[in-house]
Amino acid sequence: MTSTARPAAVLLLALIGCAGDPPTGLGPSATGAGPMVVWDPERKPEPEVPFPNDSATVLDPASLTGRRLNLSVTSPLHVERHLRERLNRLDGFSLFGMITVSFNAPLDLSTVTDESVLLIDVSPDSPEFGQRQALDLDRGAYPAAFRPRKVFPFDPDSELPDLVFPLDNTVGDTRVEHWEVATNTLMIRPLRPLRPKTRYAVVLTRAVKGLNGDPVRSPFVAVNAAAQTDALKPAVAAVNGGAAAISFAWVFTTQSLSENLVALREGLDGKGVFGWLKEKYPGRIASVTNLGLEKAKIEPDDTRPKNPFILNPDFLKVLLSPFSATGYALDKVKFDHIDYFVYGTMEMPDLRSAEGGLWPNRATGEIEHKAASVPFTLSVPRTTDKHKPPFPVVLYSHGARTSRFELTLIANELAEQGLAALGIDAVGHGPFGGDIEAIVESQAKDYPPELVALVLGAVAQIVLGDGYDYNGKETSEIFDDLGPVGLWQTIFVDGRSEDLDGDGFLLSGDGYFVPDAFALSGNSQQTLIDTMMVLRTLQRLDPGAVPKAVKDPETADVETLMPNLLAGDFNADGVLDVGGPDATFVAAGTSLGGIHTSVLMAVEPQLKAGVPIVSGGGMTDILVRTTLASAVEPVLTEAIGPAIIGCPDADRDAEAPISLSWNNLANGCDDPDRVARAEVGRAPSVPGGTVTLENPRLVDSALPEATDTAVISPEGGFFVAVAADQGDPLVMTFRDTDGKQVGDTITLNALHDGMARKRNTWRMRRLLQVAQIGLDRGDPIAWARHLIREPLAGMAPRNILHITDTGDRTVPFSSMVAWDRAAGLHGLTDDQALPVTDAFIERDALAQPGTWDIDDLFETGVGLGRLPVISTASGVSAVRHAPVDDHEFIALSDPKAEFDWGTYFRNILARYLASGGTVLEEAICLEDGSCGAAAPE
Repeated sequence: MTSTARPAAVLLLALIGCAGDPPTGLGPSATGAGPMVVWDPERKPEPEVPFPNDSATVLDPASLTGRRLNLSVTSPLHVERHLRERLNRLDGFSLFGMITVSFNAPLDLSTVTDESVLLIDVSPDSPEFGQRQALDLDRGAYPAAFRPRKVFPFDPDSELPDLVFPLDNTVGDTRVEHWEVATNTLMIRPLRPLRPKTRYAVVLTRAVKGLNGDPVRSPFVAVNAAAQTDALKPAVAAVNGGAAAISFAWVFTTQSLSENLVALREGLDGKGVFGWLKEKYPGRIASVTNLGLEKAKIEPDDTRPKNPFILNPDFLKVLLSPFSATGYALDKVKFDHIDYFVYGTMEMPDLRSAEGGLWPNRATGEIEHKAASVPFTLSVPRTTDKHKPPFPVVLYSHGARTSRFELTLIANELAEQGLAALGIDAVGHGPFGGDIEAIVESQAKDYPPELVALVLGAVAQIVLGDGYDYNGKETSEIFDDLGPVGLWQTIFVDGRSEDLDGDGFLLSGDGYFVPDAFALSGNSQQTLIDTMMVLRTLQRLDPGAVPKAVKDPETADVETLMPNLLAGDFNADGVLDVGGPDATFVAAGTSLGGIHTSVLMAVEPQLKAGVPIVSGGGMTDILVRTTLASAVEPVLTEAIGPAIIGCPDADRDAEAPISLSWNNLANGCDDPDRVARAEVGRAPSVPGGTVTLENPRLVDSALPEATDTAVISPEGGFFVAVAADQGDPLVMTFRDTDGKQVGDTITLNALHDGMARKRNTWRMRRLLQVAQIGLDRGDPIAWARHLIREPLAGMAPRNILHITDTGDRTVPFSSMVAWDRAAGLHGLTDDQALPVTDAFIERDALAQPGTWDIDDLFETGVGLGRLPVISTASGVSAVRHAPVDDHEFIALSDPKAEFDWGTYFRNILARYLASGGTVLEEAICLEDGSCGAAAPE
């Protein structure tokens, strides 16, 4: 066993001294009977030391911090070992994760204050050296409770308002979120993300006391581990009372952040150790889609496409009109200022490793790579006296589980300002909705086959012409008829989705929202690289290389048109349509796309301005609070599963056998067809009895998740989960209310790896704390300081406008506020920013978001008023708030609303982007367009 693989206890023997030795730390431990800090690196099933902690690292001169993590990798579970092995490749801890310290007895929480618990920058080369960091110690900036939520069917804790704390996590009559009662653990949260590659000291002063009134005590003879004394010395000056006031202290180091992504970005430009990327992947339009509308019913005739590869927006509006029957008002979308849409693919380098994540070797310039074909959608504005090609481009990033088609909904306001918009499918996303045939089949209860056939038939008749008769045809036959049509293919078939959960349905986003923290972060970073590659592909289009105009492009053959198309002249008039070396590029994105845009703005210097919409930061905070179950369930499958669900008989016949399936593949047990499709076995119905699931391989381990027992519901349903590696035989036993076994023991092989952490337990909390370390490099909050306050080398403060909605539950408003605070949009200093946070907390806007007009647009006095804009080197940055509770409000107009917030903010973002972020127009007349069309010069 090498020294880097030894358990932390072995390493610490030489570090902390013997009990009889004189103190070798900052000072002697407090006397008395106060709660003692728990420092037990040999505890099972996992070590218990204050965390994060440099005692869980080893020295590594080759790393940017001089350290590497050294977490225990002795778990009998492959999934846990694999996570920790990759964590041990990192050079520090999370910039934003929770900080915890446990005690052997409860604290008097009234003694936990901003003066008694300190976080201090102790890196001599840091601009904040010696400074205290603002903390949330029951301030309420990061509420966990939100609303009752169910993870899987028959979840016994489905009425709890969060995934982290048990119902009885109370002190007195108050349910608390900064103290874990079961483990006597204090949870500390920085109010802004910490600096990368920086060492911090956590200091507990003697003002922190137990219920008996005595100060907390160190587990050592000194107030710190001896090996950390030198690192802790700079903290003493920031402690009122100096070293004598300290009860306990430790240090940890944050990980590097930007170096990998910056090096890869430079590689796309042919620079640095990854400069070979430009030659290998020069950036080109790989294909343009022939829409196949030769037979389409196009009226009036002047709306016919100018060639088979571009789509007239008026025709698209006609095509979308049948979908209004399903409740989606797509026929209300306006396209007045759009000349045409184009669909195609671009060639990208996929730099993700086979095991998940991005692992560039900056010393050698090596990284795993393969070519990927990424679909795009492009909207091109109408040419006017003011706006002419080649047009500037908005790089638009779509939301979770949608696709590039989403940009269609906001493209018109952008086009009015002379902006083209290009969107690609993010990793694991697209086509629109996913496998539309499977979706239609799975949602037959909501969309009856007759309605689906009617809508599809109407679409097919438009696309295939009046000669097409869909009467009497099955839905599957209509799908087959539409299959060869290029437009149908590009919107509803082509994409990047993968069926990673094995449920047989190809849903947009399934390949992105994965349970592996590094793979999830890697998917985010890969999407950023894709978007940077789009910028370079468009930038490398050469106006001088565009072929001459094609005569009569509507009737020209493909061979004649293709040179123009691939050169960026999509209407074949001999002029480059978008981009070019002198083009302006800006960015925008909604929801997940806003998250991508937030990071992109921090790392891509060629973007003039950016507008993230309903974005946020703190990925684990978002995951445990979001109501977007379709994104959360796949991510949590390894954390909470593998779970076996018992689905009762559809008629709730208590005597009928129970259908067994994995996780939520049976879709809540509500759809008999899905239940039958997911079924892996049957079991006796034992209402009121118990079911026990056991992994025999782990029974003798220290893992409490080796066995699980659940009480069966009155209708016969249940949920049980145990820790397992894929393929482990799991044994299931049923007992009646008298404890007598019912039926034979059932054995099922585990569908996938999983840790089976019980929700609302310390084990789940600890897993989330560790997972955040692996998520940092794709988390907008970690990058936020590099937008305005501290831009990366060679970059100026960014012009960025964040559009939020105060009632959001998909990206919780608290996570939006956390990112705004981190980015400096509430003010560049704590004195400016923290009062804004406190005002939100006082209004209960973070714990229970509602439709509060924070900006007080109508000057009624109900809100705070618009927060001041932040001046940058080239423009302004700001955050603005829509008082709505609709996560998708930006996409569609609401003509019935008293005020159309969607149209209002679409016009704001379009004008802001058109100005390059130099001017923020906010006149109320933008809601109805009466301000006039022109953005500021």
